[in-house]
Amino acid sequence: GSRPLALLLLVAWSGLIWWLMTRTQVTVGAPWWWGPWARNLLHAPLFGVHAALAALTVRPGPVPGPASGPGRVPERRAYLLAAAVALAYGVLIEWRQAGIPGRAASGWDVLTDLVGALGVPWALSTGALLSGRAVAVFVAAAAVAGGAGLL
Repeated sequence: GSRPLALLLLVAWSGLIWWLMTRTQVTVGAPWWWGPWARNLLHAPLFGVHAALAALTVRPGPVPGPASGPGRVPERRAYLLAAAVALAYGVLIEWRQAGIPGRAASGWDVLTDLVGALGVPWALSTGALLSGRAVAVFVAAAAVAGGAGLL
């Protein structure tokens, strides 16, 4: 079935996130005013895809979302478990970043991870890559990423 493939992709995606977020060099080229915002914003899709892949390892089939209804309980459980796994991984990475010279742990990053972990599977549960839900998730992630830059 699709579960072994989803697990393989989840492990590979986790490795990519780890590599990106535990490097000592964060920026390349001239710094722009929007650089920190964009880097923080990237947490949402990275951890959103992580949650979607985790959901597929728990419950193969359509990417689960938080839909309601008596027949959707397994989907909701998979969705919440996958978001929790992605968030825990985000916390682990922030903990690791605290010990890397030039990096810092950030609660804002974890909050952006959470927006992605909950939002991306929810947006994908419509079956469309681009939808009103996807726009709502982007706006929420952009606002949190902006908040990180203001405080």
